Amino acid sequence: MQRTIIGFLILGSLITAPALSIGAGAVYKNLLVENGDGYLGLVGDVYFKLLPFLGVRFGIAEVDLPEGETSYKFGVHTGANLFLAFPLEGMPISPYILFGLTYAGDRNKRLDLIGGGGFNLSLNPQFGIYVESAINYYSHENPAGIKSEGNPLYIGGGIKVKIPML
Repeated sequence: MQRTIIGFLILGSLITAPALSIGAGAVYKNLLVENGDGYLGLVGDVYFKLLPFLGVRFGIAEVDLPEGETSYKFGVHTGANLFLAFPLEGMPISPYILFGLTYAGDRNKRLDLIGGGGFNLSLNPQFGIYVESAINYYSHENPAGIKSEGNPLYIGGGIKVKIPML
């Protein structure tokens, strides 16, 4: 059900969005965590600019590379964030604030809240780069009632390619 709703949201965004971008980048995750080591990750995203100051990002690919293992997710269920942009007229740079929320309530209960910021730098009308950082608060409880919480920081950046809309 959740994937169906996300699929309809993406389809609706595609139909109504005045601007669409595809992004790919690298992130350094799990920073500022007491009992964890930072690790590299790779991400792929689709960005929809709904209004000049409002956008949404859906993750379509995520590869995590912590030491000794690799995990990956592909599809529309790797995450979503809402962006509030502050366009600077006549400037190629655009700062933004991002927010995200994920809740999974099956046998394993998980809540994720994301908050952070970054900026986009347009290099030409179709191509740009981005840099961002955010804190991801999470709370996870397994069926045995064991709970874990944390608020790791991530720092990332990458490229964005704009796709012209009809």
